[in-house]
Amino acid sequence: MIERVYNLPISQSERTLIVCPIPREYSTSGPIREFRKLFPIDYMLMAKGMKPRTKDSGNDPNIIHELGSYFLTDFGEQKICWICIHSADHNKYNMDVIEDIIKAMAEDGLHHEFDMAFPLLGAYEVDGVDDYDVGLLIEHFFGDTNQMIDIHVDY
Repeated sequence: MIERVYNLPISQSERTLIVCPIPREYSTSGPIREFRKLFPIDYMLMAKGMKPRTKDSGNDPNIIHELGSYFLTDFGEQKICWICIHSADHNKYNMDVIEDIIKAMAEDGLHHEFDMAFPLLGAYEVDGVDDYDVGLLIEHFFGDTNQMIDIHVDY
């Protein structure tokens, strides 16, 4: 069952799998700040291969996560699914990348294995995508589950 959740930060969800959007480069902005406080071990593992971009680092692929990829961390009772959907230089989300992530998660069966909290990307104007379209993608790819899927509008 898929439901929209209002006025609850996604980092405070009680679902088994919590999805957190991250930029391609190292950053501590947005919902990452809350995740860093509440899930320090998960954050440390996710950020392990990341470091701030410098003039010398250029486009070194070893220091960044790939757009359209996700990474699971598994400490404690909840798991974090870090989804890489934008770059720090250009913080607008890309619908093609969002669709790739949701499709990959569905193909890997995450929505059948876990109850999930997913952010409604596009809920904020700065996101640069339409939340209606993101909601349709979530319903299309995750709609065949018996698990609870919360779509956090105010993530």
